Amino acid sequence: MAAEGTKKKKEKTKVQQVIDTLKYNVYKGKIQDKDTNEPLMFATITVKGVNVATVSNNEGEFLLKI
Repeated sequence: MAAEGTKKKKEKTKVQQVIDTLKYNVYKGKIQDKDTNEPLMFATITVKGVNVATVSNNEGEFLLKI
């Protein structure tokens, strides 16, 4: 006789990190090719003199917190 309920269901747990935006300057934008105005996908955006970077999404949009 097979034991019922012996298989454990795997559950996915979503963890969200809450960041207090009052402690940061938040820069939001869209990066585009200067000639074609096409969005630049997955471009790295950095700030000179600061050890902070982000990457644009597939629509060229980015969010940078400093």
